Amino acid sequence: MKLMKKRNDDKLSILGSKFLLQRYGPDPIHTLTGHRGCVNSVLFSECGNLIYTGSDDTNVNIYNVHSGKLIETMNTIHTGNIFYAKDLPETHGATMITCGADGIVVLRDVPTNRQRTIFHHRGRAHRIGIIPHCPDSFISCGEDGLCCLFDIRDSRQSFFSSSIPFDDDTLPGRSLVQKVRFYGHRARECSIYSVGVNPVKPYEIVIGGQTSHVSVFDTRKFVNPVSYLCPTPIAELSSTSHVTGVKFNYAGDTVLASYHNEAVYSMQMDKHTIPSHRIRSGQKSNKRNRDEEIDSSSSIITSLDVDAPSLSADSGYSMKFSGHNNNETVKQVSFLGGRSEFVASGSDCGHIFIWEASTGKLLKLLNADETGAVNCLSAHPHFPYVASSGLSNDAKLWGPNGDYSPLVEGSEALEYANTVMHNNNMSFGENERSRFVHLLMRRLVGSANVGFLNMVVPLFYRRDDQSSYSNNDSDSNDHEENGDGFDDDTDEGEEQQVDYVTMEILEDQTSKDDEHECSDDDDGDNNNNEDDVHADERVEMEPDTATEGLVGDIQQMDDDNGA
Repeated sequence: MKLMKKRNDDKLSILGSKFLLQRYGPDPIHTLTGHRGCVNSVLFSECGNLIYTGSDDTNVNIYNVHSGKLIETMNTIHTGNIFYAKDLPETHGATMITCGADGIVVLRDVPTNRQRTIFHHRGRAHRIGIIPHCPDSFISCGEDGLCCLFDIRDSRQSFFSSSIPFDDDTLPGRSLVQKVRFYGHRARECSIYSVGVNPVKPYEIVIGGQTSHVSVFDTRKFVNPVSYLCPTPIAELSSTSHVTGVKFNYAGDTVLASYHNEAVYSMQMDKHTIPSHRIRSGQKSNKRNRDEEIDSSSSIITSLDVDAPSLSADSGYSMKFSGHNNNETVKQVSFLGGRSEFVASGSDCGHIFIWEASTGKLLKLLNADETGAVNCLSAHPHFPYVASSGLSNDAKLWGPNGDYSPLVEGSEALEYANTVMHNNNMSFGENERSRFVHLLMRRLVGSANVGFLNMVVPLFYRRDDQSSYSNNDSDSNDHEENGDGFDDDTDEGEEQQVDYVTMEILEDQTSKDDEHECSDDDDGDNNNNEDDVHADERVEMEPDTATEGLVGDIQQMDDDNGA
């Protein structure tokens, strides 16, 4: 028993070593190639010896962690970009779950290659919530504002031989899937971009999406949120920023939330939660600026007072992590380390930012994607590895394969990091100006006419010959749908843009940004390497392989470096 505890402590020491973290890069351990579209999902298998990637080419690739070799390319029944692909717990890789831009959630029996659609979201299905040690239950979420809890225990034997959809009304008891709606401001259904499951209390989940707050649910009574999380700086922005990624730490007592056009915040479950208040329909509330969520099954309104944190001395969060840029695509966020010692996020600039969780100090900056944004990050369950993917057609595996290069005063690493953060701040300032204009117009639209708005808006968007308000994204769809840039430098072009923005706000005062995981469907040919399956690559490895000498050396190095 003591030996097992010591081995576990040794593993946690390695995973949380600051010395090893500062030896990451500058080059990846492996570059995982084989896709013909940008990689939207990169996740380690439960045992840690495989990496699953999902791409715009609608294929799922499986790689060996240690060799970086492509083991298998799986064709799927998806017709759109794949946003999630992973094995279910305790199935030893025999059952895989995927979801994507076509809105469908698919289960796959890997040994037989049989696939079944179990749910169809109206819009993109962004994420799957895996429940620890539970192979029969999982959670899906999508842009239709639905969060679905699945339970396939009673139907596993005949699961792949049946053709009845899980959400079919004719199913006895309809117990295979429970649905809950995600609401935001003015009781409007909001897209869901991320879902997190508490590793200690698996019945507790958090949901983040097209609104400023994170909703906390108890799946034992999967009806209404039990509480909310929202940092005070975000609440004071009048919900102009929304959540793109959420993540629990190893103990289940802290939640990370990554905000669009903002920073990453950590919030404690026992300190920063905002209770869910219920008031009768038609009853007036004496509090201002409430977000109302309507329960259609009764006459109850569940209300969130987003101003609650700002009314107290509490900031509504524990730590803020900044320096990156989260504007162009949907960014995930992750904890690293055996005890969640580090926080990691991708950025529009193509870098991975890794901060110290306890101080918010930037520890490492990795240049991970020359093409553009880094969207996806995944921490290895047993080794100090991090997998990443973004707009390029490959994924990368990072680890302590370089020289020790901490961000200290006078170092080239710190100078480079400061340059990257300065450029991100400049870009953030331009995004802030756009956000201020939209907020101003929302304030004025109730009392101002179209002519007044068309007169005011150009004052904020006016540019000189030396600067151009543009995000310089290679995907023009982001500009067209988000309204974040001008394609025409003429005065007439600016006038047309102002008219368009004005009409958009008049039609819908709470405009909704269309988030992009990556580009739309790729028309490239799909790879099919099913004949190249190497079964010997799937052999499970022993996770605890660190020697006592290595652990002692690492701990000594951490002590010497003040870690």
